[in-house]
Amino acid sequence: MDKRKLEKIKEIYENDFGRNVGEQEIIFLLKGSQNLDKMPIHDLYSIYRPERILLESKNAIKKAGRNDFNRKEKYKKLRELLLASVLSLTFNKYNLGKWYIKGDESPDIKLHKFDKQAGKGKEGFFLNIEIMFILSRTTNLWKENIEEKIVNFIKKIKFKKSYGRNTSLLVSLSFDQEKDIKFGDVAGLFKEREVPFKQIWILFKPSENKKEYNVFEVYPRGYDMIFNFNRDQKYFF
Repeated sequence: MDKRKLEKIKEIYENDFGRNVGEQEIIFLLKGSQNLDKMPIHDLYSIYRPERILLESKNAIKKAGRNDFNRKEKYKKLRELLLASVLSLTFNKYNLGKWYIKGDESPDIKLHKFDKQAGKGKEGFFLNIEIMFILSRTTNLWKENIEEKIVNFIKKIKFKKSYGRNTSLLVSLSFDQEKDIKFGDVAGLFKEREVPFKQIWILFKPSENKKEYNVFEVYPRGYDMIFNFNRDQKYFF
């Protein structure tokens, strides 16, 4: 494989996964790909299955500890990829297709769904997704009118910059304690505002002890989905 191309792949893997990746591992990961040196860089790497991202995240947490994984800049892209993998698996469970995941810069993530009719390896559809984390150090300050505070905080942080009308927003919402949030009210509040995103999803884990995520589309329609990492493993890919 061309040395310059190999170094570029190495650089991207390390940015996505927050760890050093050797030449032999890259060759192993790309094993089975044909005519590697003739393929564009973006076709070679960093379009991942959700399972690959889950494995990388599990290994990173085991090595660094959950606090460092959640805090350190070196794992920022992997945290974004992990959030996108939950959305991708949820889509697969609800018959919305198998969406593969690619790290990007602005917006943060691209989800790819390949069109079999277009030929092998051809991209059929993609979603541009900007990622946002609302951490518990922020939500712990919210004592009342939480639904309104969620909407106002998202608007304050993400509505000022233009990502293009074809970009959607995926928000991770964290609380230290269990909360009963009326996401239907959140959806209603977004309908009253001018929203610069195609869609907005909120990914909410009701309890840290549960391996279950609620995925709410709060704009434009307003509906919820659930993905449980114990019960829904048949949807992994």
